[in-house]
Amino acid sequence: MAEQAAHKRTLEELYGTIHIDIPALAAVSGLDTSIIYRAVIGEPISQAEAEAILAALSLNSIHLYTLDEVMIVLYDNTPPTARQIVQYVKSGDIPAQI
Repeated sequence: MAEQAAHKRTLEELYGTIHIDIPALAAVSGLDTSIIYRAVIGEPISQAEAEAILAALSLNSIHLYTLDEVMIVLYDNTPPTARQIVQYVKSGDIPAQI
C-alpha cells in the first residue's frame, strides 16, 4: 500500500500533463480560483474542496480522478489536544480554528 501512495500524482503534475484551465475549473467546481491555485502548488485545502476539484476535472475526461490516486494536501482536521490549546494560549498564537 505504501507503494501506491508513492505513485500518486500531484495536482501540479496533472497540471503539467493535461491542460487545466484554472478559471474554467474554478467555475465548474464552484470554487474560487485562489483555492485551485493553492491546491496546484501544494498548499492545504479542505477535503470537500479537493473532491470538488477532482469531480470537475473528471467531467471532461474519460478518467475519474479521486483522492486515492491524486495527491492533494488537505488540512489536518484533527482537533487540538488540551496541551496544544494551553501552549497556544501561553504563546498568544491562537489559531482561528479554536
